[in-house]
Amino acid sequence: MRGAFALAWFRIEDTHVRVEVAPGLPKPEGSISRQLYVLMIIVLITSASWSGIAPFILQYIQDHISKNLLLLAIAYAPAALMWGILPSRMGVIADRYGRKLPMIVALVVSGVFSLVIPFLGNAAATIFLASFATLEAICYSAATPAEQALVADLSGGQQRGYGFGLYTFALSVGRVIGPLAMGPLYDINPSAPFIANGLTLAVGSLLVLFLIRDTKRGSASRAPGAVS
Repeated sequence: MRGAFALAWFRIEDTHVRVEVAPGLPKPEGSISRQLYVLMIIVLITSASWSGIAPFILQYIQDHISKNLLLLAIAYAPAALMWGILPSRMGVIADRYGRKLPMIVALVVSGVFSLVIPFLGNAAATIFLASFATLEAICYSAATPAEQALVADLSGGQQRGYGFGLYTFALSVGRVIGPLAMGPLYDINPSAPFIANGLTLAVGSLLVLFLIRDTKRGSASRAPGAVS
């Protein structure tokens, strides 16, 4: 621990730069975009929805697909490997194709996966479960760096700490309220949280498509109705 502290203190350069602006003067270039707050609302909603079904997935699978824990662990192993390996390598997709595309694809794929879960009804479905869970992990491995890059872009050059603070706050609040909201739905009907999540993620993908400007592609790719 002490060694890590010493290395961080002496070997990592602090990039923080404080810029003072006189009263009445315009903000410097790189100030926070109002789109960041729109993105945070989308992040909160989709995070709450996606996190809301997490506690119930394994329970639903055990009740309706298979009670074999070893089989389920094997089914989810490829997805776990994707989560561990790919995020550090998939950021190039956001740089090459823009920030929005990986986010939209991940939301759509995850939403479809959630809608399909209630229709899986036998042990053979674990093959489909493993395939879709792996595909979802691959998509989110590309979407997470893209989302974080978009937060950095919208935060501007001088207030990225504030921007990522908002991002962490939105994610955390979503992860707290999601299970609280989905719990009563699961009690009413075990399939209801998955259907609600699928529809919510579909709406989230549309919000990203129409309300968020892709900062990587510049003003030429401004979405219709985008908030500036």
